[in-house]
Amino acid sequence: MIHKILSMAAANHLRDFGSARVPLLAFNQIGREEYFYKFAELIHFNDWIDEVNAVRTYMLKCYQAGNPQAIYMRGMYEYFVLHLLDQGREKIHLAGERGILLAKYVDDMPNLAFSVDNR
Repeated sequence: MIHKILSMAAANHLRDFGSARVPLLAFNQIGREEYFYKFAELIHFNDWIDEVNAVRTYMLKCYQAGNPQAIYMRGMYEYFVLHLLDQGREKIHLAGERGILLAKYVDDMPNLAFSVDNR
């Protein structure tokens, strides 16, 4: 339950995540565990413009922990920004296999539009 509260605070505003960790020892410990980064909510992560370095570090920790949303977001970046189509689609597909519904949808769109795979 505490993991979910801290994850929601971080998703709304990174400063809230830091503020929650300071006064409460339990939050401070949870905010440093790999488990927290693995299951953090990232899709609605809003306040990234003002805190780019902190967000990059946060997202990297989530990605390294195997967070499916972080994998999806990295796949989207690789596919659409870096034009690494195979690597990006692989990550998007992996995120879909790990339960991210939006990733499943995005992974299937090229198949419907262009018949990319024989799936």
